[in-house]
Amino acid sequence: MKTDSQKIKQLLVPENEVYDEKHQQNVALAFQLMKGTGVPDDLQERVFQLFTLHCLEHDLKEYRNVWKDLKSIKLNFTSLKKIPPQIEQLQNLESLYVNNNPIPELPPEIGALKKLQQMSVADNKLISLPKEIGQLTHLTELDLSGNFISSFPEEFKNLTKLKYLSMNQMSLKRIPLVVTYFTNLKQLSFMRNQIRQLPSDIKKLQNLEELMISSNDLTFIPDDIKHLKKLKIFDARKNPNEKQLKQKIKKLLPNVYI
Repeated sequence: MKTDSQKIKQLLVPENEVYDEKHQQNVALAFQLMKGTGVPDDLQERVFQLFTLHCLEHDLKEYRNVWKDLKSIKLNFTSLKKIPPQIEQLQNLESLYVNNNPIPELPPEIGALKKLQQMSVADNKLISLPKEIGQLTHLTELDLSGNFISSFPEEFKNLTKLKYLSMNQMSLKRIPLVVTYFTNLKQLSFMRNQIRQLPSDIKKLQNLEELMISSNDLTFIPDDIKHLKKLKIFDARKNPNEKQLKQKIKKLLPNVYI
């Protein structure tokens, strides 16, 4: 007869590392078992590392003393389907990485993470952002790449401490004007979109050092980019009329690497 530990381990570890719907059902069953019988001693560390947010959502007693001091979560490529509202308990969280998962939305409770500095939700299934994201005023790094977000809440402009922002491969046809509020940006990346021109207000990004806009439909660059005095790298490769674009960039910003 299998022990609880063996049963739970079998449910949590997918056959052939296939993280499909059946595995999700098995994970749910495993957590129901652990909520009743406890997390086996030999699995406690592994369960926490691989299923941190599941542990939080199911309020497993073995981890109740962990949440107040937790500073980082990294759950990339884990087939995570949602970020539970209980994430609001993580008052000292500084970094959140949940890339390459099928997450369709961020909960409004994400706004409770007042100390969050780095957040990467790249390659999920997000189509919008909650207005509460504007409460994350200590964010310095944000990666939204590979999602389906086309508009941004008004509160998004409150993220004025951002230094690194990536919106690659999002089918964007223009750079959202809200970006020009982020005057502390050092790196801005819009690679593999459908952007045709840069907005004149990009000149407001006086601290920008790297602008990555390769593989777009870019045909127009405003003369105002000459005001980006700190710019060191301007990647405009794989755009229509690439040669002419580079000539204009070089004329306006002779010291920039292109």
